[in-house]
Amino acid sequence: MKDKVRPFYEELMGYLSQAPTLKESSYLKDESLASQLHNCIDQLNQITGQDYSRFKVMVHPDGDDSYVQNTEYRSKINGLIMNLHAQFFSDEPSPFSGSPSTVVHQNQSQSQTAQAQVVMLLEFQNLIHEKLGKAQDEKEKGFLENVKSKLASVKNVTELVQLLIATAKTFGLTIDQLMHIFS
Repeated sequence: MKDKVRPFYEELMGYLSQAPTLKESSYLKDESLASQLHNCIDQLNQITGQDYSRFKVMVHPDGDDSYVQNTEYRSKINGLIMNLHAQFFSDEPSPFSGSPSTVVHQNQSQSQTAQAQVVMLLEFQNLIHEKLGKAQDEKEKGFLENVKSKLASVKNVTELVQLLIATAKTFGLTIDQLMHIFS
């Protein structure tokens, strides 16, 4: 179970590290941040059989837009990370302890690689979200939605490429069409 939860655990740490500080912003106007968090929580619920819904944030309407309070966003993500750490990773250093720990160089390298992969997947997830907003063709939208729904299970670049190619094939997209979607 630990191996299944780790990608989500790292994803949540990525969200928290990229969230604006409270000094930078009291409110987050990008509703996709809440959507990403809620999607991650839904997938955690599914793979663990537990209910982490209490860590979802409230999206407040604001005219044509909506917002999330940054304090709530940051504290809920932090709470969920600490909860997952206690349940699945208690044998590892606490993610926010700030205390020095002896780490074998290999583990440090693996952690850095995992973090880079999480950042890459987050950036790709944002790209998909952006492309979904611009997609006019139903085939493209279906392709992007399908990739988006399976992205959380991707662990590395190789798996991402395999996902893209297999999904493109399923939707009957050529390499040229795939390149056009992401250009």
